[in-house]
Amino acid sequence: MDPASQVFSANSPSDMLLAMGLEQEGVRVCLLDTVAGRYRLIGWLGLQDDGSLEPAQLIARACRRLGQRLGCTLWDERLNEPLVSSDDPLRVPPLAHVSVGLLRQPALRTWLAGLSSSASLAVLEQVVSGAPAQIVGQTTLTSDLNRQALAMALKQTKPDVLVIAGGFDDPTPAAQAPLFALCQLLGDALTAAAPAVQPALFFAGNRFVAPVAADLLAQGRADLSITLLDNIMPAPGRVEQRELARLLNYYDWRLNERAPSFGRFSRWVTSPGQVSSLAANFAQLTRAWLEHARLPELRGLYCTTHWWLHILASQGQDGVRLVYAPPGSEPSVVARWPAVGLISGPWNGAGCRTAREFWWDAEGLAPVVAGIGQVAPLAMMQTLDADLLPVYKGW
Repeated sequence: MDPASQVFSANSPSDMLLAMGLEQEGVRVCLLDTVAGRYRLIGWLGLQDDGSLEPAQLIARACRRLGQRLGCTLWDERLNEPLVSSDDPLRVPPLAHVSVGLLRQPALRTWLAGLSSSASLAVLEQVVSGAPAQIVGQTTLTSDLNRQALAMALKQTKPDVLVIAGGFDDPTPAAQAPLFALCQLLGDALTAAAPAVQPALFFAGNRFVAPVAADLLAQGRADLSITLLDNIMPAPGRVEQRELARLLNYYDWRLNERAPSFGRFSRWVTSPGQVSSLAANFAQLTRAWLEHARLPELRGLYCTTHWWLHILASQGQDGVRLVYAPPGSEPSVVARWPAVGLISGPWNGAGCRTAREFWWDAEGLAPVVAGIGQVAPLAMMQTLDADLLPVYKGW
């Protein structure tokens, strides 16, 4: 992430908006201001995180450097935060708004457990692809499943979350018994592994098993976080994936909130905005761009060095569909979607089909700028349209 900037105007920064993005590789700050009555990206700068500075210190350095480059003050040295108030607003205009977007948390280390590979685990793999999850292990109920071996594997891989599923919603004892056995083995293994930080547990199997499953998994321990969900496959051929994917995304965001610097970043964001996820920013941006371009549907692609996020937005449907995948890959479910019409991030022209014309933000700044849309949606759209999303011909 080399330092870079684009300068379009040196006009008075009285309407300045500062969008900041904290990524695993480093930080980027984008300054928006009005030019001829419309908001533009008047400058941006990125700094690599080499581990020598805390994220907040890196942001401060980026703001100072960008301000020096553009001839304005973006950082309040007295308060050690973005300049949102000024004793001399005419000579040193403050920022009108500040947004912060995060993409610092590595993908959730996820262990899947089910009754069979062909049914339970296959459906789980499909469902957890809707969250930033890295599958680090899998367990199925087999005759040779060993508690000690499972405990050792869990201890070595240190999963963040363990997701259990299996069986249709069937109240009969015969249908419940296999899932009881699986939960008993998992509970024993977690007790034997005794990790310093217990994984969060999500149970999304036969709903008639759920209450007892929680007791079998916890085995009397109060340090386990167990979430009971509706069955992801309540009946043959029926898959319910939204709840589990939503809760995994929420848990991922909770881990971001636990970061030492999160409270500080929250104080920087001007009301009514909040610290946001860059992935969520891009999802909302895809939805907004669908309306802006007046399209019936729009497939977006957010490229990072750690994963690709495929997004499908459609008219007449609330929300968007999300599928995370390894960089450069197009899962089979995504391959059935329309061609990609919106891209953000470093894309090499391979790994997906593009529409005959598509928008591409090669620097990956659109999700950062989209954070300012919480308080200034028009400024966000004007900047994206003018500076960040040029049209390309498909190839």
